[in-house]
Amino acid sequence: VDSLSYLKAVLRQQPLDYCLFSTWCMAGDDILQFEEWLETGKIKRLDAYVGEIFPGSYRYEYIKLRELMVKYRGRLVCFRNHSKIYAGYGPKFHFGIETSANINTNPRTENGCITIGREIFDFYYNFFDRVISIVKCDEQEINKPIREERKAEKQREAENEAKRAKKQKGK
Repeated sequence: VDSLSYLKAVLRQQPLDYCLFSTWCMAGDDILQFEEWLETGKIKRLDAYVGEIFPGSYRYEYIKLRELMVKYRGRLVCFRNHSKIYAGYGPKFHFGIETSANINTNPRTENGCITIGREIFDFYYNFFDRVISIVKCDEQEINKPIREERKAEKQREAENEAKRAKKQKGK
């Protein structure tokens, strides 16, 4: 089973507000699948973490993935990565998917595990969110502005939550 099959199982249960994926490599068709999910709203926000071989050995895929991340305001991080992970959440649950498979169709026996829970999502999100891309132009042009936007979003959410709590306390 290719690793996207695990994510498809989650998407059959709920659309995703956020998803990250980590892979060493992936095929062009897989990028097109993510694009379709972003266009249709099945996934609202997507971050991509790829292996250091990606920009050189998968040049076409790297260009297409970069275009997709720019268009949909997602992070693209290239680093010494060999992990195969998805983590995300939607209205029903948070999840983490761990597999032995890259995001590509592959005639090999692979394994994987889907875990439902906020803790596994937080674990992977907090780890990957701290990774800096070795591709400097991606880090400056894509990732830094997105991190700043998301920090401001979190601050606004915290302020709104504080206002709601204060209002609730006053009732």
